[in-house]
Amino acid sequence: MIKVGEYNILKVIREVDFGLYLDDGAEGILLPKRFVPADTKIGDEVKVFLYHDGEDRIIATTQQPKGILGDIVKLRAVSVNQQGAFLDNGLMKDLFVPKSKQQRGMIPNGEYLVKIYLDEQTGRLAATEKIEPFLSNEELTVKELKKENKKEQKEENIDPRWDKLKQLLTDK
Repeated sequence: MIKVGEYNILKVIREVDFGLYLDDGAEGILLPKRFVPADTKIGDEVKVFLYHDGEDRIIATTQQPKGILGDIVKLRAVSVNQQGAFLDNGLMKDLFVPKSKQQRGMIPNGEYLVKIYLDEQTGRLAATEKIEPFLSNEELTVKELKKENKKEQKEENIDPRWDKLKQLLTDK
């Protein structure tokens, strides 16, 4: 069974001019040509990330997203409209955050801490900025990323909500 929003290992079932189709137990999932690893052929297994494209089709990619289903990640807003905001998750299609799932509204180029979830109505990946219900001290899995140079670390613009997250994690 395939899992949208996660990595899947799928077998190549056929080749077309514009890519490869991977076995999903039905008609197949397209892996566009630009993401096909060199020397991949029919019968090979490929590790891919699955998500919905702009036309609501499940599509495969070998690109690595900044976060997968269930992750809490810091992402940059690339555009904002009346329905919500779109965040850069490292894929060709940006991740949508509905207005109802935002804390105070988002602005382009702002960075936000969000949880990636699967929208029950559309089956698409989406994100929410309302992460408090998902935080717990039962099992801590937060890791500190080490910066190569201290100047880069000082210049990084940290969203003030990071301090709130740190406080929530240490107060419980």
